[in-house]
Amino acid sequence: MLFQWDGVAGPHRLVAQWRSPDNAATSVSAIDYVATAARFGAYWSLPLSATMQLGTWSIEATVDGIPAGRFTFEITDVTVASPQTKPLLTQAVLYERLSRGFVVLRRTSKAGRELDATSGFSPVPGLIYVSNRLESAATLGRVVRDGGHGRSASSGSCRDKRGHAVFLAG
Repeated sequence: MLFQWDGVAGPHRLVAQWRSPDNAATSVSAIDYVATAARFGAYWSLPLSATMQLGTWSIEATVDGIPAGRFTFEITDVTVASPQTKPLLTQAVLYERLSRGFVVLRRTSKAGRELDATSGFSPVPGLIYVSNRLESAATLGRVVRDGGHGRSASSGSCRDKRGHAVFLAG
């Protein structure tokens, strides 16, 4: 359980007392803490066991002997259905899915000189997101998965202030 307080910086004694459903104190945990800021807190945990009493439990916290918070919660033996999980993808299936959206972009300067290639992500046909800087490229050509080349697209009107681009590819 995480408790946080707004108080004063300096030394404090933080105490948590766990209470069972019959209101008996089951355990007490104290922390001597030196807060370096006005906001400070502590974390306490209650180990669960098969023999614990079922019902409404609580934790009560004090700071320097002053009540500072209380939280109640239920411990039950109700079987909870496991959430439906999807099976993990095999490495081959994961590669296939990711490679469908990955593109290599061939960059060409205004003078026609080929620049270093960069990469992008195309979640849907015709749209490519690029996080790399493209300020020196006049045109971009897309290299598709099978090694072929897509049509060139101009990046000049699609750049933002940092040189990143989102452009429509033909």
